[in-house]
Amino acid sequence: MLPWVVLGLSLEFSSFSDLSGQARVLQEPLLLGRALVVQVLDSDSKAHREQAEGLVRLSRQWKEAGIDFCALFLTREAWNSPSVESLRSWNLPYPVLVGRESDIWKRGTILFIGRDGRLTESHEVPLTDPTPAFTQLLSTSTASPEPLLRHLLNGPWRDEREGWMLFFERKANGIGFRAEELTRWDRPTSQGNVAEGLVEIALPLVRIRNTIFCFDERTQNLLDPLDLSHRLVPGARPRLPVIDGEALVGDEALVAALKHKDALVRRETAYHAVRGLQRMEIGPGVEPWSLVQDADPECAATGAFAAGACGRSERIGELSALLEHDSAMVRRECVRALGLLGWTAEQPKLMRLAKEDLDPIVRRLAAAPPAPPPRPPRDEGSDQGADGDEPR
Repeated sequence: MLPWVVLGLSLEFSSFSDLSGQARVLQEPLLLGRALVVQVLDSDSKAHREQAEGLVRLSRQWKEAGIDFCALFLTREAWNSPSVESLRSWNLPYPVLVGRESDIWKRGTILFIGRDGRLTESHEVPLTDPTPAFTQLLSTSTASPEPLLRHLLNGPWRDEREGWMLFFERKANGIGFRAEELTRWDRPTSQGNVAEGLVEIALPLVRIRNTIFCFDERTQNLLDPLDLSHRLVPGARPRLPVIDGEALVGDEALVAALKHKDALVRRETAYHAVRGLQRMEIGPGVEPWSLVQDADPECAATGAFAAGACGRSERIGELSALLEHDSAMVRRECVRALGLLGWTAEQPKLMRLAKEDLDPIVRRLAAAPPAPPPRPPRDEGSDQGADGDEPR
């Protein structure tokens, strides 16, 4: 296994809303080779505002050295609450991100994230002498992207959401990509390159066009923290879970893996089981939607994705209840699934989320949930699925 850098913060806690209502990936400064200091707030109290003012003074001193700053406000109040609105009056010179309160971090702490994406330290505020923590942060260095570059160049790669095959190559000004469309059943397949451009890499992040992916070491896939169904996988790989270099083959192995003690194994098995069911490559005894009630947020989100993608309308009650989940990832996938199962924006729960949810993607999805998909035609003489197999 190649020496990939492990992200210090989980995929599930990577994305938040800024005060303008845009989804932001917390670790984005890594793409610019910068370290990051995050103040975690749980109120708009005078004490927290004073702490923020202290960090503003420190940011002026350390920003030129290569450290970015942001505030992360965790709350159970609504997006349109007075507390969220009051943060705008702070006029902080760096991003203020907003998310649902959870138990991942103790409120009132400062997080130090190195250029390699690792969480180096966390301190309760106020900091009596911040110099050692900042000095240590500056001593971190970005990991060499060369192992990942070799992995990307050994493509092609399949974009599971867009239905593209991506090809990467070295260029004089960096790493470029081009994308061809896989054979489509719902309309004529676009010919030639449908997208192209340059790629930014700062392990474990990769930016392709406007999407920031997180590289997953154990599966060696690129995952989109804003959309669970959006990932890049090696194009030659079968639609089976491949974890730590080993593929899970056969319905019996997949059923057992959905109950595995390792959450990543459960998540990957559920995701790929959906693709296998859609292509009629695995049997009906494999039920990836069974993870809807999983204690791990990423597994629960994948279970919700499976319920929607596989048309499991008997799970609507569970999906509806999970619209209150702490994880924005779970709420996003539940709204997507409920839309695919027939819910419209007029549903009272979705109307409330469209106005109040802290996550901008949840608000957007709730205001316009995806419609149930048309049924693809089936050719009795072919096992080709809806997305085809070859670029044309």
